[in-house]
Amino acid sequence: MARAQKSSREFQVAFDKGYLEATPCPQGQFLELTHGSIPEGLVCTYFSNGPGKFQVGGQAIGHPLDGDGFISSISVKGGKAFYRSDFVQTPEHVAGKILKRGQFRGTFGTQRAGGPLSNLLDLHVANTSNTSVVDWGGLLLSFFEGGQPYALHADTLRTLGVATLGGAVREGLPIDLGGLTLNAAFNALHRLVQRSVGSWAHLHPRQMAVGGEAVTAHPHVDPAVRRLVSFKYSVSPRDPAGHATRRLHTHFTFMELDGAGIVVERVPWALPGYAFVHDFVLTRAWYVVFENPVSVDYHAYMLGLAPAAASIRWDVGRPTVVHLIPRPGAPPGARPRRFELPPSFVFHHANAYEQGEHVIIDSVHYDSLPGVGTPALGKKQAQKAQRQGESVDPQVSYSARLRRATLNLRTGVAARKLLHPGYLEFPSVNETCFGRAHEFVFAETADFEGSKSGLIKLDMASLEAETWFPGRHQFVGEPQFVPRPDAGAEDDGWLLACVFDSESLTSRFVILDAHRIGAGPIAVALLPHPLPHGLHGSCSDTAYMPTHGAGSATLSSNAVPFTPPSAPLLGGETSLQGTGYEAAALNAAALQLPYTALASLLHASPDEIAVMGSATLAWQAVVYGLAWTWRPGDTVLTGVNEYASNYLAYLQLARRTGARIVSVGQVPVDVQAIGCDFLSSTSRKYLRGPRGVGFLYAARSAWDLLEPACIDLHGAEWVARGAYALHPTAKRFESYEISFASKVGLGVAAQEAVDVGMDTISTAIAKVATALRKGLQGVPGITVQDQGRRLGGIVSFTAADTPAEVIQARLLEQGINVWTSRAPSTRIDMEDRGLDSVVRASVHSYNTLDEVETFLRVLRAVL
Repeated sequence: MARAQKSSREFQVAFDKGYLEATPCPQGQFLELTHGSIPEGLVCTYFSNGPGKFQVGGQAIGHPLDGDGFISSISVKGGKAFYRSDFVQTPEHVAGKILKRGQFRGTFGTQRAGGPLSNLLDLHVANTSNTSVVDWGGLLLSFFEGGQPYALHADTLRTLGVATLGGAVREGLPIDLGGLTLNAAFNALHRLVQRSVGSWAHLHPRQMAVGGEAVTAHPHVDPAVRRLVSFKYSVSPRDPAGHATRRLHTHFTFMELDGAGIVVERVPWALPGYAFVHDFVLTRAWYVVFENPVSVDYHAYMLGLAPAAASIRWDVGRPTVVHLIPRPGAPPGARPRRFELPPSFVFHHANAYEQGEHVIIDSVHYDSLPGVGTPALGKKQAQKAQRQGESVDPQVSYSARLRRATLNLRTGVAARKLLHPGYLEFPSVNETCFGRAHEFVFAETADFEGSKSGLIKLDMASLEAETWFPGRHQFVGEPQFVPRPDAGAEDDGWLLACVFDSESLTSRFVILDAHRIGAGPIAVALLPHPLPHGLHGSCSDTAYMPTHGAGSATLSSNAVPFTPPSAPLLGGETSLQGTGYEAAALNAAALQLPYTALASLLHASPDEIAVMGSATLAWQAVVYGLAWTWRPGDTVLTGVNEYASNYLAYLQLARRTGARIVSVGQVPVDVQAIGCDFLSSTSRKYLRGPRGVGFLYAARSAWDLLEPACIDLHGAEWVARGAYALHPTAKRFESYEISFASKVGLGVAAQEAVDVGMDTISTAIAKVATALRKGLQGVPGITVQDQGRRLGGIVSFTAADTPAEVIQARLLEQGINVWTSRAPSTRIDMEDRGLDSVVRASVHSYNTLDEVETFLRVLRAVL
C-alpha cells in the first residue's frame, strides 16, 4: 500500500502540472506536423472542453475542476490541421477578468473569501461551462451539469449566450421550492444575499433565481434516429404527482433533439432525494441511469460551510441502483424498472444495449465515492464525516475499473463482472454502435508506477487489451474515435487525442490508427500553447477550416497602419498586409483594448462596453431600442440643455409614437456608484482619441430592458432559419463594419487615461479651467456662461459687443483654437437664457497656467 501511495503521489504531482492557465488562440493557426502525416480521408473537427483558468485576481481557486471552461478545436482536412481555442465567455468568466479576488462559489472546492458568513445562503454556483462540448443543430453547445449550457459559434468559438434549447430549458438555479409564490419569496431573499456579496453586479437576475433547470453534461447521439438525447433536472420538495413532501425529489425530463436542435420528445421521471447522475446511456427502448449510493448534506452547503461537491456523502451499505426508463417507442406497457448492484460509484458509461431479455451496460465503477470535493471541507466537517464512516479514501480515485452490468428483464436480477483488471476511464465506442452491441471500447488508461497515462483498446469478445503510452510524465486526454469513410469494420478508423508533457509543459495532438493503436501515432502536431487537462469532447464531421471568401481580398500596398505613431502599447507601428480578416486577427489584442481600458475607466466590465461610430450613434442605439415600447400618453423626461442630435431624435420618436417630451432642469465616472444603465461618450473630445468612433456603456442588468433597434451579423447570430440570438454582451449594439484604425486609437487613448489616472487628469483640468474662468471675469465685456455646482473643462463665454463667430475667427488667426456653440445646438437652454451663440474654450490636463495667461492676453487684444 505504501508503494502504491508513493507511486500515485509522483503521478499526481506530474499530472497536476497540467492545470496551468490556458492561453486563448481565438484567431486560430495551422499546426506544424512533427511526425507522420494526416490521412487524406480524415475530415472532422475535434472539440475538447475543460477547465482553463485557475486564478482570479492572482489568487488560486479552491479546486482545479472549478476552472472556467476552455474550448479547443482542431479541424482536420486535406492533410492539414487548424487549431483554435478560447474561453466560454460566461458572465462569471467575464467578471473574473476584472475582479481582484474570487467572487463566486464553485462546485468542487472554491468558496468566496471571508469564511462561512461570506457564503451563507448563497446558492449560486459559478457556471464554469467546462465539462463537455457538442456540435449540434447549428450550434456548438458547451455544458456544465449544474446549470444551463452555453451556445457558441462552432467556426469561431465565439460565445453567443445561454442555450435554452429552443425554450425547452428554464434559466436559473435548478431548485424548485414548490411553486411560484415560494420561489418568488426566496428569490427576493437571494437577491439581497447576492447584493451583499457583490455578485448581483455581474450576474443577470435570472442566473440567481430558483425555478430553473440544469442540463446534463453528457448528451449522447442515437445514431439510429440521428437525435441528440439529453436530460434536464431540478430538485424540489414535491413528489412526481406534485404533492408537497418533507423529502426532496430530483425531477428529470429526458429530451430528444432532432438535427435542427428542436426538442421532439420529452419523458418526465423522478427519484426521491438528490440523484447524483453525471452520465447516462440508452438502448433502443430504454434510458439507463445509475443511482449512486450517496446523499447530500444540504445544511453544510446552505450555511456556507462547504461547496456543493464537498457536501456529498457516501452512504455505507446502500446498493447502487440501475434504473431503466422507457423511451418513446418502447414496447407497449413498458414501465420504469429498478435493479440493484453491489455498492460502487459510477461517473461514466461506455455503452448499453439490449440482448434478448437482458440489458447490458459497460461502465467505469469506483470502489466508493472519489474525493473530488473533500479538500474543501473544514477540519470539523471532515472529522465528523470520518466518525460517521463517510470519509473518502484518496486511493479510491485510482480504483476505476471497467465492469459489465447485466440486467435480466424477466427475473429482475442484476449481475456484475470485471472486464479489465487495470485502471480505465473516459470510455467510448464507435458512435455508430451507441445503444447497440459493440466489439471494442476505447478509453484512457494509466500506469501509476511509470507516472504516465495512455490509451487502451479493449476487445469485448476476448477481453484482450492493446495499449499505447507516450512516455513518462506524459498524460493523454479523452480519446475520440472517427470512423474511416466506408469503413468495413467497427475499429476501422482513427483515434484522436491530446497529450500533455509535464516536463516540457507542451501539448501535442495525436492521431492513431484505431486498428492497431499499439503502433503509436501516425501523425503528431505540436500545439502553439500548452493545453490544460480537458474533461470531455466530441468530434464533428464538419471541418471548420479557414476559407477566403467575401471580405478576404488582399489589400493593396496602402494598407492602413493600425498603430498610432505614439502608441508604445502595441509595440511600434504595424502596417498590415494580407486580407482584412487576417489583419483584424493579427491585431486582436489591440482591438480588444478599448473594451478593457474603457471598462477600467468606468469601473465596469468589458462585456458592458460597445464600440460605436460616435457618441450620438451610441445614444441612439439605446433610445431607439427603448422607443419600441413608447405609446401615446407616455412622457420622456430630458434636460433643458439636451444636445440637438439627441433632442431631434426625441422629436422624431414623439411624432412616430405619440409620446410627450418634457424638459427639467469631465470628471471620474463610476457607473456602479451612479447606478447608470446606459452611458454614451465620444472618443474625440476629452479622451483625445480619433474622430468617427465612440462607445456605449450598457449595464448587464439592463440588457433585457430593450432590444437594439438595428442588428446585423455582429450584434446577433442567425441561429436557425426563423430565429436569431443577440450577442451575449453589449456588443449586441455594435455593427459589423467600423473603422478598426479608429477603434484601436480609442483603445490607446482610453488606456492612456487609465495609466495617467482620471483623478490626476480631472484635478489638472479643474485647476486650469478655474484659472481661465477667473481670468475671463477680469476681461471687460466678457460674461462666463457656465452654470452648475461642478464645472468641467469646457469654458463658455460671450462678449458684449462681439459675436462669438468673430471671436473664434480672430483667435484662430493668432494660432488659438476655440469653438462656438449656436442656439440650435441646445435650443431650449440657450433660448431661455437669451443666447444666440457662445464661445467654447476647452482646456485639458496638458494645458498650463502660462497658456491661460497667453489666451487672456490675446483675447483682450482681439476684442
